[in-house]
Amino acid sequence: MTLVKREFVLTIDQEKLKEKLAFDGCYVWTTDWKESELSNSEVYKLYKNLKYVEDDFRSFKTSFLEFRPISVRTEESTRGHLLVVMLAHMILRELRKAWSQFDKTVHEALTELSLLCRNDILIGDAHPKISCIATPNIHMEALLKAINVRIPTNLENVNVPVVSRQKTKNTVKN
Repeated sequence: MTLVKREFVLTIDQEKLKEKLAFDGCYVWTTDWKESELSNSEVYKLYKNLKYVEDDFRSFKTSFLEFRPISVRTEESTRGHLLVVMLAHMILRELRKAWSQFDKTVHEALTELSLLCRNDILIGDAHPKISCIATPNIHMEALLKAINVRIPTNLENVNVPVVSRQKTKNTVKN
């Protein structure tokens, strides 16, 4: 593009146009990796895996993980938030890999495992309560075995204070 007497004159570089037309209809990926470090097929595979990363971050925003965006104001809070998101992403990837042999998504498997619960049995006031976990079914056992998790047989009641940012008192005025 040149300026001639207050007018812009556009010229087309035919050589560059031919180069660009050679890739018309094709996707072109550029990377900082050297060709000796990463082959074309490896670059393609990494690009295709980005879909899973995008899906994971989308699932964080749904009720599946109940991981809603939070307002962070300081650099330290932002870094902490990103650390938690990245850890959740890594856990999700590991679960997907471990459970790939089953015909279930991670969401479906976690929903099935969520049926396992702790039961507290009280027998009168004089006796201490008995705590136990329901026995997992065959499918649950397979899911747990795939991620090397065993259900504990003995549960101790440990009073650990949990701090929540949610207000627990009703703040609505009548």
